[in-house]
Amino acid sequence: MLNVPAWQRCLDAQFGAPKPGQYRAQPEDFWVDELLDFTPEAHGEHLWLRVEKRNQTTLDVVKTLSRLCGVTPRDIGYSGMKDRIAVTRQWLSVHLPGRDAPAELEQSLTALGITVVEQARHPRKLKRGVHRTNRFVLRLSGEAIESDDFIGRWEALCQHGVPNYFGPQRFGPEGRNLQRAEALLNRGWRKRDDRQGMMLSTARSFLFNELLSARIADGTWSQPLAGDTLMLDGTQSVFGIDATDATLQARAAELDVHHRGVVGCWRSW
Repeated sequence: MLNVPAWQRCLDAQFGAPKPGQYRAQPEDFWVDELLDFTPEAHGEHLWLRVEKRNQTTLDVVKTLSRLCGVTPRDIGYSGMKDRIAVTRQWLSVHLPGRDAPAELEQSLTALGITVVEQARHPRKLKRGVHRTNRFVLRLSGEAIESDDFIGRWEALCQHGVPNYFGPQRFGPEGRNLQRAEALLNRGWRKRDDRQGMMLSTARSFLFNELLSARIADGTWSQPLAGDTLMLDGTQSVFGIDATDATLQARAAELDVHHRGVVGCWRSW
């Protein structure tokens, strides 16, 4: 049995352990907006829907659309998985060749807590990972935000970036997804046993967090090292490095490039 470890925090050496706080105490405390870098072409076999959901997973919406539109889940596309305990906006596509959506689709979705923000036709199914970015608003509460060092912590994160750990939701309640992934890998991973790839993703996320925690412990998490893969800030452009120099170190310090295989960083906005 595997338990989710207490991974290293980047500010403990400077400020000590943080005071307790809460986030996502209710869905309205976490707002996510998925953004594309293109618009649907207004024609084609696929109906694209930009929806807002609350307290539902992306797969919950897929199941609902499948039932209301009379299609299989395979006929529905989405770019990214969005959290349940949140208010999120994202695009999904429904394959409806030669026919319109059900007349009461929007009303039926609204009754189930899913609002259609906009819709358009497009020739192709929405594929995984094609969205440009996600914008987030996260509301914190509790002792942490009332602490005297809260502003100092915030300024340090804005200056140096944030270790981009996968959060506990990736590992399931009480780490049960991690335990399921271990059992599946011990048997030998097969696609038919992990149709959505969630267990494989869980295992990869665990290894990512383990490596990031080790880099925080040895003080190199915010420094590019030979063999790292870096991402250019604000883009999906990535490149590997065989060696580092003063220019690359300076760009990393200015948050112009980030470790992609080890860490992601963000600025306040």
